[in-house]
Amino acid sequence: MSAAFFEPGKTYIIDDGILRPEPLRWTFRAEATAFTPGTGARVAFGFLRGRTAAEWHPHFESGASWASGWRLVEDGEA
Repeated sequence: MSAAFFEPGKTYIIDDGILRPEPLRWTFRAEATAFTPGTGARVAFGFLRGRTAAEWHPHFESGASWASGWRLVEDGEA
């Protein structure tokens, strides 16, 4: 069963979809989720990197981002 949104403590990946020899794979490690005051929009806070050896940077993802195709990292992936 797939999750309905990012889950804290889990890591997700998505390819950027740009055609080139090797697509850029984004990796997002979710640390917490919350609802935006006023709008109630759900967000996930965590860390993002663009390549396997890249540094992690603070980042957030939205519900719209979740719908774009993020998937849970399987053992040995990413």
